[in-house]
Amino acid sequence: MKDPKLKQDVLYVRVAPEVKAEFAKVVANLTGPWTCSDVLRELVVAFIEKRVTLKPPTDAKENLYNES
Repeated sequence: MKDPKLKQDVLYVRVAPEVKAEFAKVVANLTGPWTCSDVLRELVVAFIEKRVTLKPPTDAKENLYNES
């Protein structure tokens, strides 16, 4: 995989304004000079590298989760 610091493309996601505000608040409280983009970038890379997994919420979209 290429160096994740080389930004060559853009990933867009739509969320409710209150979700974005809460995410920004959580990121602001992290230790270190993190931005929302930094956290999202790290989450995408960590997901690809299988360092992070998703647990389905009670109202999960079935096609997003592979549960046995």
